[in-house]
Amino acid sequence: MNPEVEIKENPDIAYIKRDDIGLVIAKGLAKTYKAQPQDPVDFLAKWLLNHSNVANEQDKQQESKAKTQELKDRKSLEEQNKAKEKEEELKKEKENRVKIEDFKDRVEHSEDLSDHLQGFTSYLQEHTGATGVYIGKLIKPFKKITDDDNDTAHEDPEAPEIIKYIHATPDHDFLIDKTLNPDQGLTHEIFKPEEPKEDEAPPEGEGEGDKEKKEEKKVPKHSFIEEVVREHKMHYFRVPRLGSYLAVELKYDSCLNQESFDKAFEDYLDCINKKQEQEREKLEYQEKLEDEKANAGDDWQEPEPKEWPEIKEKLYETSEHKYVVCLDTLGQDRPFTEEEKEFVLENIQYYSDNWTKIENSGLKKDIEERYKTFQKDKDYIEGENANNLAAEEEKFIEDYFDGLDEQLEGDARAEKTPEVRQKFLLEKLCSEEWKKELLKFREYQVIRFPRFMQSLLYFLGHTREEICEEGTNKLFWKIAKNKLNDGIFENMKKYTHVGPKDAEFKRYQLINFIEKNIDGITIEDIEQYSYVLSRLFKWLTTSIDMRKDDIIKRKEIKEKEKEEREQAIADHKEWQENREKAMEEAKKEFEDKLAEEEANKTQEAQEENKDDDNQDEKPPEEKPVFDEKKFFETYDAETPEVKIPEVVVDDIDNDYEVPASEE
Repeated sequence: MNPEVEIKENPDIAYIKRDDIGLVIAKGLAKTYKAQPQDPVDFLAKWLLNHSNVANEQDKQQESKAKTQELKDRKSLEEQNKAKEKEEELKKEKENRVKIEDFKDRVEHSEDLSDHLQGFTSYLQEHTGATGVYIGKLIKPFKKITDDDNDTAHEDPEAPEIIKYIHATPDHDFLIDKTLNPDQGLTHEIFKPEEPKEDEAPPEGEGEGDKEKKEEKKVPKHSFIEEVVREHKMHYFRVPRLGSYLAVELKYDSCLNQESFDKAFEDYLDCINKKQEQEREKLEYQEKLEDEKANAGDDWQEPEPKEWPEIKEKLYETSEHKYVVCLDTLGQDRPFTEEEKEFVLENIQYYSDNWTKIENSGLKKDIEERYKTFQKDKDYIEGENANNLAAEEEKFIEDYFDGLDEQLEGDARAEKTPEVRQKFLLEKLCSEEWKKELLKFREYQVIRFPRFMQSLLYFLGHTREEICEEGTNKLFWKIAKNKLNDGIFENMKKYTHVGPKDAEFKRYQLINFIEKNIDGITIEDIEQYSYVLSRLFKWLTTSIDMRKDDIIKRKEIKEKEKEEREQAIADHKEWQENREKAMEEAKKEFEDKLAEEEANKTQEAQEENKDDDNQDEKPPEEKPVFDEKKFFETYDAETPEVKIPEVVVDDIDNDYEVPASEE
């Protein structure tokens, strides 16, 4: 037999050799052999049948066990997924709570909630799934202004109020600066006064306490359109899409204005005086009781405690500011859920309530800070500091004049003294003590005499865009106060009232506008508000006066120089005419004399020729010529030429337009 020949096994043999056939038959035969039954075929058949049943039962048990395990695994996986979903849900809820708490914390600790309106749009969008959130303000449209206009020129009291969109989520920022007129859409309806509702009887079982609790919960006015495409009054800024629209009024009572501050501060002082008076009355009353008790002895009966009226400050005067917060689900084809609407309404009411509180808190802080300054200023106006300041100023003036190389006396000293006083004032304003007092105004929410502060900033080179409300010439203290820094003192030091100023100036930066802008404000008025601020006002007005004086003086000098030049031109012309005339006269005299001499010589020659007819003719003599050059040299030496000054060039003073009456 060749070992290299491959023996191929018959497929039937391979089939029989399978474990579930050949091995089982072999085991059955072994069992049959071991048992030695009388009927081996029957034994083997029964053994095979039993083996088959046992194997089938084992397979069923394995299958059942596998199914049981699969069900257990599936249930475990479902429980794990549910637990994970629950964990994710709890995590998301926690994150949302943290975000809500963080937002509310920022709201409560803000100094101005207008700074957070942009963040408010994103906050509402995140928690409602809105397609877009945008906020508009109810305003009177502004009239166009020029650089010469004052801070009220933009106002148009007769114009109907419009909604101007000022904040929006990023995908809706195309709405910013868009406006909505009263006849456009439905949004304006939330600003209409509500019609009084008839009192409704409370539902059965509702007590007075429950009714009060319901009334305490404030809900802002709002309008909800479930399907915008079915509302024909809707106004669209872009192509309409399926979805809903929610507009909610956001309003608050604003007290941060000059009028409210003035009245509130006056009331604050009045309350302080009344409380002090009441304390004196209490003390006197207590002393009176002690005297009565001492006089009455054992018969003393203590009277009922006396009730003293509570002295409280009045509520601040306010004006209502109105906004509208708009949300939509356009493109989502779904309405806002009740939970989402409730979230929006609650948060807008929360925002509104806090805005009013923050403004009240800001005004109270300003009043208290103002009172501290008020007490300190008394010492400058009435106390020892007033005398010390005057003595310090006089010493400064004396030291200044003593330090000059050439001493000034009389009129020269008197003329220089106002400028020296201005130097002293500037030095005081830039001192750490006074600078600190001035920089405190950056902490104020409201500033009195805004036109003065505006004029000062214009005078020192700031532009309207840097310090005013957009589209107006009205000071916006919130941004303007940032300019009240060390830079303003440096600019004051750099300022000079002397000499030309050829830089470009806006119309509102001219002295003419600034004087008009502060017209009616007196140093005494500002002194009642802040002594140091009144000194700053004095620096401004004095600088303006000194600048105007310098411009007018230089103009007068230039006019005088022009007159002198015109006179010199006229004198020079006369000198030239006289010079030419003198030359012509001298020349004529010379020529006349020469002609006379020639005539005499001719006559003499003729007489000589009569006596001697044969005498040769003499050659003609060279005639002398009048020497104009020598004449002019002699004339110019005796009568010098009139000098004409250079052309007078006017100074460029772009910061002031001198009125015709002052020229």
